[in-house]
Amino acid sequence: MTASSSIQLRLSAEEERRLRYLIQQLKSDDLDILSETVERLIQLAPRSVPLLLETLASVDEELRKNAAWVLGFIHEPGSLGPLLKSMLHDPSNEVRLSAAWALRHFSKPVLAKALLGSHPLPTHPDEINQAMAHEQWRVRWFASLLAAMPPHPALLPALLQLALHDEQVVVRCSAILSLLGYTQTTVAEELCTLLGDINDHVKIEAATVLSLKGYQQAVPALVRQLQAFNENVRIAMLTALGALGGSEVIPHLLNALEDTHELVRINAAMALFEVVQKAAYEPNLSVILMRRLEEDPNPYVVRNIVRILGLVGDEQTVKQIVAMLKAEKRPEVIVNLVQALGSLGGPHALKPLVRLLRHEQWEVRFQVVKSLAALNDQRAYSPLLHTLQDTSMLVKEQAVYALGVLKDKRAIAHLEKLRLQHPYGNIQKAISNALDRLLMV
Repeated sequence: MTASSSIQLRLSAEEERRLRYLIQQLKSDDLDILSETVERLIQLAPRSVPLLLETLASVDEELRKNAAWVLGFIHEPGSLGPLLKSMLHDPSNEVRLSAAWALRHFSKPVLAKALLGSHPLPTHPDEINQAMAHEQWRVRWFASLLAAMPPHPALLPALLQLALHDEQVVVRCSAILSLLGYTQTTVAEELCTLLGDINDHVKIEAATVLSLKGYQQAVPALVRQLQAFNENVRIAMLTALGALGGSEVIPHLLNALEDTHELVRINAAMALFEVVQKAAYEPNLSVILMRRLEEDPNPYVVRNIVRILGLVGDEQTVKQIVAMLKAEKRPEVIVNLVQALGSLGGPHALKPLVRLLRHEQWEVRFQVVKSLAALNDQRAYSPLLHTLQDTSMLVKEQAVYALGVLKDKRAIAHLEKLRLQHPYGNIQKAISNALDRLLMV
């Protein structure tokens, strides 16, 4: 029975249409949509599995890669065979590596049966070492998984050999992932050398493992790879630098904010946010970031720069953000700017926030109310009181919370009245919590 005919038996036409639409969203450039799509497909398992398996045969490489990735999170038994086929035979290394990662989520006895047939599962270090020297790369790949479960010093030399020199990139990357459990200094040093490997996939995997190991000595080698031609390599290095780097990497991350590739800039901003939270920074950082904020058209870059400004900005930054808000039309950007005002505070933040309580988008109004609560300015009492009549229940709930934060007893009568209008649901809980705060004043 084909995947398609099986789907017809299991899914209604409407279910199939919706699932096919979701799967197409796996190609979205919108990171929020992509994240939501992956989460939704996982939630819809096992009903989503047949169409995800069908997608493994798509002509679209990105769809095949991301479908394999999602199937790894689900690891439904029936997907093992198709994933194994993708790992062994797909023409794209991207897809094969994604399928190999997905297969790591299956039990080792089940994988052994699929890969080794009637041969028993290797368990002794000598048996695993022999498997890592096997002529078939699929066996070497499987042995590299076994070498991590659990790590064993006797397996390290052969595992390093696979990571450094195996002719099959899927095996090399798997071996690198398995090195994560080995604590010997030699392992981290060898991973640092792999950052300069000719194969970009190897570089990316090595950066990931060094980051997870917390090996800060890798920072200089990671910085050197920020000049790599492949944007995916640059992204991997930025992610690792965000986890490992201190103030010394900030200039390099700022340079990466000038990258022509949007995903590189997004990851540079995310890495910079991580570093700024734990490291010292130059006083003029907010000036540099404001310039990037005004120039960059990507909302995800803007979002992360705004998060950083909420940590490093000053009164002048607030004035500049207020000026930007007057001209900005994109709701997703306005939300981020509003969040920064709530973080930075100051005498200039209140008036523009109150003005935005009339914005047509409820998401903007919601963030405005959150920021007003963060300001904890008594002058916000009257505007927040009016927001109890907002058409959005979420905005109304947030206003209830904000009034509780302000601790102005005049709000008690208004909240009691609102409780009579909404005797059920989350807003009832929000009102009770706010009243508890106010009655304790």
